[in-house]
Amino acid sequence: TTTGTGGLALIHNQGSANASIYGNNVYNCTSNGGTVYGINSASGTAVSVYKNNLYNISSNNGNTASSVVYGINNSSTPNITIYNNFISDLKADMATNNPSVCGMYLNGGNANNIYNNTVYLNAASSGTTFGSAAVYVGSVPTTILRNNILVNVSTPGATGYTVAYRRSSAAIGTHASTSNNNNFYVGTPGPNNLVFFFFSTPNPTLASFQALVTPAESASFSELPPFV
Repeated sequence: TTTGTGGLALIHNQGSANASIYGNNVYNCTSNGGTVYGINSASGTAVSVYKNNLYNISSNNGNTASSVVYGINNSSTPNITIYNNFISDLKADMATNNPSVCGMYLNGGNANNIYNNTVYLNAASSGTTFGSAAVYVGSVPTTILRNNILVNVSTPGATGYTVAYRRSSAAIGTHASTSNNNNFYVGTPGPNNLVFFFFSTPNPTLASFQALVTPAESASFSELPPFV
């Protein structure tokens, strides 16, 4: 499916208080007009998103900041639980945002419960500021990450970042202390390849991330899984 102008929400929850979004295959979709959401939760009280497979989803809106792709997005659901999803092959080939491609973009509500998901990103863009994140968390939500595989081997722009886990808030306490047993992988850590980006502070390595959030993530690790 290819759309013309305007963004694209392939599955959109608007108004269902306790929605369950599960068992969907969302794939082979491109928007020529702006932001693309594989699954978007814009309301509700307690929403569950699980057992979905999202892949080959792209935004082709030119070399602009509005060329953005989010696999799963929470914009305003107060309490959302996201588990057992597989997200891969998200693309924005001319995007300039940092980040432009996110496996999960969690920028609303009060609590994000993220369990047993696999994200694999390998995007690239001609934009020099292009960035990506397997998981991005905005300024408000408390987030629990447990048993997730978060692999981001995307190619960053010259001033962009490839990040496994990125947060826009300085409130590091909202990364729940019960978060653990995650795999954060970004290839060889360096100035543009970061396990964690906290507010305005890059944390390239797993060790620097673990020191920042201790006692959380004590059993987390970094390796490239042998995907089939």
